Amino acid sequence: EEVRDAAATALERFAQFHFGGDDSNEKENETKPPSERLLQRTVDKYLNLLATAPSASVSRGMTLYLASLPRRVLEARLPEVVTGIGSRARQQDTVAGERDAESRCNAVKALRMVVTKTKICKSAQLLSNMLTCYTLAGRDYGADKRGDVGSWARAESLHAFFELGLRAAEGLPKPDHDICNDNETQPHCVPPASERYKLKPSAELPLQLSEDSALWEPRMAQALVELVLRQLGEKLDVVRETAREILQRIIAELPGVPQRSALSKVLVDNEKLYAGLAQLVVTAPIYTSAVLGGLVVTAGSGDSRAADTARMSLINLGTNAAEKRDLSILGRLARGLALLLDEVCCWTPTKSAQITADNGEHPNYSYIASCSTVSKEEAARAYLPVLKMAATLIDSGSLRALLEPPSMDAKKRLREQLGLPEELDHVPNGIDLKKNDLSADDPASIASKLVATLARISASKRASSDMRKTAAVVDALLAAASFCATLAPTNARKAVAAAAAHLSSPMPRAR
Repeated sequence: EEVRDAAATALERFAQFHFGGDDSNEKENETKPPSERLLQRTVDKYLNLLATAPSASVSRGMTLYLASLPRRVLEARLPEVVTGIGSRARQQDTVAGERDAESRCNAVKALRMVVTKTKICKSAQLLSNMLTCYTLAGRDYGADKRGDVGSWARAESLHAFFELGLRAAEGLPKPDHDICNDNETQPHCVPPASERYKLKPSAELPLQLSEDSALWEPRMAQALVELVLRQLGEKLDVVRETAREILQRIIAELPGVPQRSALSKVLVDNEKLYAGLAQLVVTAPIYTSAVLGGLVVTAGSGDSRAADTARMSLINLGTNAAEKRDLSILGRLARGLALLLDEVCCWTPTKSAQITADNGEHPNYSYIASCSTVSKEEAARAYLPVLKMAATLIDSGSLRALLEPPSMDAKKRLREQLGLPEELDHVPNGIDLKKNDLSADDPASIASKLVATLARISASKRASSDMRKTAAVVDALLAAASFCATLAPTNARKAVAAAAAHLSSPMPRAR
């Protein structure tokens, strides 16, 4: 690796000498600039070597060598360079018939080098392609006999994504001057690019924006934060520390971050990191899926200290919400759990999502789909932990409040919120409970969704062909049956029936 890095550095120096530096002030009269044909042929040579690499060693080196070329060379074929290197960053990529973690990590490093040299952030298409590469690399959970080798690409992607954000946001207000920076009712501090282009000069804006403004948007900042929060809930210390470092810099340096003030409280106490993460379900609901995606897997992964701490943080979150009868938080937690079960335990190969932008000027937002894409390796890694933590959370009893009828205190709060007279002792027909603080969804439908998801998992081939998975899904089904027994007996019967189906399992231990 040291020889490879030294060779990349030597190539960079030589290429600068041969093609000329990137300084626009150099005297062109002294040396004749290289022709466009020569620049393109040079890039094509390295792209071909990268695409047809006969071994992992060649692939690892070519990604770095290609990115080491001067800016004027890279920009001769910039879209092809991004596509070529980006293809090596994908977890499904193979070299000589086998996957190579080092090639994927080096590809992310190479893209990071390309960003620092070129004006890639001025193109919406290229920026979207880069974001897609980084979000997919941030969900790389590949493993081999050495362990979680995908963590190398995940950690590198956090640095690369953040640096891309800084460059894409050049010219926007700094965090201290964000529009509506601390206004929780309007968390998107910087308007989307398509809206910024339509802004007229105003004395209220700290910075006058025009069509030459950066393409950085709140949805991009949110994608980065979700990636970081998912890794912040990781059980690997190295990845977790990298995520902590990046989150600190995001809060301090990056504009347009939704719910910045809530995120800043996560890092206040290092000893209570998992508790701070869990609290985001309350203070920053837009990050619920990312928070649970990291915490639930860690909490269900074993008996380590990190797993115990993560488990208690989630149980305490549900218990505290149940004591306060805050059904909106409990509903959020239950829906997030059901969604995670569906994504991980009911995983099937899916077609690439096609996302169109809100307006034709910026039609490339495929990275949004990448943020919620679960790979086969990630699903396999998280299958048992998610089922175990689902059973633990349901068994804790905190979600039971979702099925209980509202208490008199809850009815009083509802009357006050809706401005109804005190003598009214019932909720009038036509009032949507989704719009008040009693519940973010119909509680009965939440219970049905949990049971239906667990039953679907139970009937799958993956659950019935592996003893450990069978035991985990039956535990979760019995917990759900107990959860629904009194107040939702129909769902309880469905859960028991799904569990009882394993009595005919061909595996004696499962029976």
